[in-house]
Amino acid sequence: MKGCFFAGSYKITTDMELERRLIAELRELIKDGVTQFYTGARLGWDMMCAFRINMLRSEYPQLRLTAVLPCPPYEYATHWSFEDSFFLRMLLKSADEVQYISEHLTDDCMERCDRRLSELSQVCICYEDGSTSEREKAVISSACSSGIRMINMSE
Repeated sequence: MKGCFFAGSYKITTDMELERRLIAELRELIKDGVTQFYTGARLGWDMMCAFRINMLRSEYPQLRLTAVLPCPPYEYATHWSFEDSFFLRMLLKSADEVQYISEHLTDDCMERCDRRLSELSQVCICYEDGSTSEREKAVISSACSSGIRMINMSE
């Protein structure tokens, strides 16, 4: 089973053209046999993509979504807004599986989570632009150097 994960900007403004291109890219990957999708459940691009996978499940029931979190949400999303926490809970409820890298928030659990997403995947759909954080840039760079096929939707 081929896998794909998402990485990119926390601050993203979506428009209809980006949504259309993302859905078209996801459909192409599904045609190529990608049925397992992984999300780190991060705000912005990552979460937006995971919700699009849920949307496509009615058309492609074979799709599976796994959330790989650095630690349980009560520690991971401690400082998130009520609205963002609500979306995280919705996403976790809709996931086929939820994995935690660590039982508690540690200094290295985010990096270990990033590595795990790369290990599970052959493809990464990313959104790297001027607002992409240094952390997400490092995830994208690491995935590139490990031979994962990168699809940058910001181009």
